[in-house]
Amino acid sequence: MSDTRRLKTPSEVSRRETRFFAWGMAILFLALFLFYALTLEPPLTTGPLLFFAALSLSLAGGYIFLTPRGLSLPRGAGAKVHWQYPLLSASWPIVFFFLLRGRAVVYFYLAAFDEYLSLALFHSRRWAVTWLCALAAEMLFAWVVLLGWSEAVPSFLESLPLYLLVSGLAELVVRLWEERERAEALTGELEEAYRRLQDYTAQAESLAVAQERVRLAHEIHDTLGHTLTALSVQLELLRQLPPERGAEREQALGMARRLSDGAQVEVWRAIRALRPPPLERLSLPEALHQLIEDFARRLGREVAWQVDGQPRPIQESVSLTLYRALQEGLTNVQRHAPEAKRIAVSLRYETTEVILEVENGPSPEPLRSPSPSSSERGFGLHGLQERAESLGGRFYAGPTPEGGFRLEMRLPLPLT
Repeated sequence: MSDTRRLKTPSEVSRRETRFFAWGMAILFLALFLFYALTLEPPLTTGPLLFFAALSLSLAGGYIFLTPRGLSLPRGAGAKVHWQYPLLSASWPIVFFFLLRGRAVVYFYLAAFDEYLSLALFHSRRWAVTWLCALAAEMLFAWVVLLGWSEAVPSFLESLPLYLLVSGLAELVVRLWEERERAEALTGELEEAYRRLQDYTAQAESLAVAQERVRLAHEIHDTLGHTLTALSVQLELLRQLPPERGAEREQALGMARRLSDGAQVEVWRAIRALRPPPLERLSLPEALHQLIEDFARRLGREVAWQVDGQPRPIQESVSLTLYRALQEGLTNVQRHAPEAKRIAVSLRYETTEVILEVENGPSPEPLRSPSPSSSERGFGLHGLQERAESLGGRFYAGPTPEGGFRLEMRLPLPLT
């Protein structure tokens, strides 16, 4: 507990415990009054009895109405000590002691318990222990005044063990109170940390969305933007060619048609990237097979599909990267070799890695090659290279000896 801590807003638990303590002390004072008023021999006369009743009622009311307000007082070793409270706690036990002719040593026990709690909780244990020693000296003094030294010392020593027991009980209550306060403070810190974590999570999600938007913008710019620019050039060439150059016009028209088809593919791929991936509801082989079937139906071509090895669960980042690699590979086929006689896709599970291959044979009409070294490779192949490196894998995309093209993605798997 910090020495300079101040309890400005006590918890509801603290308030409830303080009210319970105040009412307990008040009931105890009234019960002691009834006990001594009925059992004391010889009984008190009318004047002392009325004074005894008034003092008991005053203390009971003070505990009920004043004790809960003490929670708002400053706390800690540096807090100001309100001396009126220790002096008041030192005065009423000795008044009861003499009023009841030495039969009410229990009031010293109550004063020790009450004021030790206040001083230990609101100031320091040094003040609390000092208070216990001073009150013990006062109790000895009361015994000496009432009985003399010869009888006072044995009576004092007889009452001292119970006095120390009550003091130990007060220290136990103080420790329990402090532990509960520390638990409440820790709970508050954990709740605040949880709220901050929620805020950080929301910020991270917003950042992820922003990064994905930037990624899509780059992809559209690098692929669809380039395709539309090339299409515009071909259309301008077609407009400028005279009618008598029919062969050249037909060639420019064919190129424009292919560029238009490529633009449609890029739009399709961007839209698919915005939709929830099939990986959320299908296994990796099933999701890749679905993607291949969509491509084959759209292109009107057969695509060979093969899975080797035993499929097993893999990390989401690995599955997504393989899915994106297949998307890029099929897009390149449709863009650069739509008439290729052979299109094959394979997924192979090995001990330490999973391998995806997309390969197509040569196209009857040679088109631009999507070589990785080409300045026009765009975001797709470059992005796949970066994804593979970030996952500790390897990526290759290049021509085959037969004149076709092969895309290969190798990503590591955890050992089973």
